[in-house]
Amino acid sequence: WSNYAPVVNADTRRLVFSIIATLDMEMLQFDVSTTFLNGYIYHDVFIEQPLGYNDGSDKVCKLKRGLYGLKESPRAWNTRFDEIIVKYGLVASKLDSCLYYRREEDKLTIVILYVDDGIICSTDPNEITKIFDFLNQYFKVNRVDSNTYVGIEFQRKREDRTVYLSQPRYTLAKLTAFNMAECREVRSPLSTDDMYGESIEDNVYQYREAIGSLLYLATKTRPDICFAVTLLARFVSKPLEVHVRAVKRIFRYLSGTRNFGIKLGGHKCKFKFLAYSDADFAGRKTDRKTTTGYVIMFNGPILWRTKTQKVIVDNTEAEYIACSMCSKDLRYIMNILTEINISFEKPTVFVDNQSALVQLKQLGIPSKLKHIEIKHHLIRQLIQENILAVEWIETGKQLADWLTKGLSPDKHERMIELWNMFVN
Repeated sequence: WSNYAPVVNADTRRLVFSIIATLDMEMLQFDVSTTFLNGYIYHDVFIEQPLGYNDGSDKVCKLKRGLYGLKESPRAWNTRFDEIIVKYGLVASKLDSCLYYRREEDKLTIVILYVDDGIICSTDPNEITKIFDFLNQYFKVNRVDSNTYVGIEFQRKREDRTVYLSQPRYTLAKLTAFNMAECREVRSPLSTDDMYGESIEDNVYQYREAIGSLLYLATKTRPDICFAVTLLARFVSKPLEVHVRAVKRIFRYLSGTRNFGIKLGGHKCKFKFLAYSDADFAGRKTDRKTTTGYVIMFNGPILWRTKTQKVIVDNTEAEYIACSMCSKDLRYIMNILTEINISFEKPTVFVDNQSALVQLKQLGIPSKLKHIEIKHHLIRQLIQENILAVEWIETGKQLADWLTKGLSPDKHERMIELWNMFVN
């Protein structure tokens, strides 16, 4: 762990983009040249005399700064940048160490860093220039005139206070790499037909590589394929032909939707804070385990998850635990917003199970839920302390539905509309 170098979290990046769009903040991208050479090495690391310099002795060189290829270099660079940006007057977040901020009355400044790529944003344009010039005193910092950050393309519409995140180039590159660029398109990423039937093992297809490529998409800008990819990721150790066909179906779906993405912002200086949680009770046909899905919306989707629960007694318990799991990530986002002093209304979590809703709002723990682990009762405390609210929503409007199961093409397209996913 002593060599671990953090980067800004993907959820934090989406949160920051939502804030940028909603508050109509000025933004500047930058990257640092010869990044790892800027970090100081504080313990003994010795190297042989480099090519082109040799005094004829057996002496070795003691490193004072990092080098590319040295495992200590990423941590040394991150520590050095942290020292400099804090010296300017920004504060490092306690929840994401690569998120820096400063709040002065009505002026907000945020800096995020992913290795050597960063974004400076502020409600005061002069503040951005000051930070950039300050960093240039210590590093060689370059302005980046690009609409791509860490492989994710973004488009701002400042008149609407919106920003659109997508990965069309990455998607096309993967379609080409797996010979699916000119395949026949389908309307949904996962067939509702049984994919657990008898089949033979497939040792030829690059299954693991395909799943890895799709997971990057699913966790960054494509929640519409999240469940399908995580479902198929369970078979990477021994994929069958039926699983390979399912992976190819996802690529066929992406072929027709590679310009899809998520939309953030859209509410002038106001933040709409909602969450949706759902559970597919005993939906996994191999072991009858339950799948949880939830999404947190902060003027657009900033966090979504698909997870497997342990053995659950009934549907009410499954929905109860799903809502509790959602509340933990919801609390994380709330803590970040509170830390950087952004005001927001009390968030609401929507569930589509009336029985679970009654159990969540009930003061005492009912006998049928006493066996549940204590950590899952966190949400009851949050509700009773009026930190968040829980409300019922009909299944047809449950935005987390496609994070728990495969949907028919018609329902899947309806979900795309509800998520307000856009076409670039």
